[in-house]
Amino acid sequence: MLARLPDMSDELVDFADEVLRLTFFASLIAGLGRAFLSNHRPSWRLPAIPDAIALAMKPLPPLLAIFVLISGAIEVSAPWRTS
Repeated sequence: MLARLPDMSDELVDFADEVLRLTFFASLIAGLGRAFLSNHRPSWRLPAIPDAIALAMKPLPPLLAIFVLISGAIEVSAPWRTS
């Protein structure tokens, strides 16, 4: 990702790469959650979830994605990480 900047440490480059991967994964979680609930088109919904429950669950995929991103970034930057 940041290979063109020669004065960066290897730890910083590894951290940036891991955060980029986490960002893609969190985006996938949020997008699949939104598609799974299909609030705008209930006929596209895979499981038979009533509209009221799907609307109540609407904030959960982005919250889960944010939680995954933050907890993953904390784990990647942990000083006790050995690899």
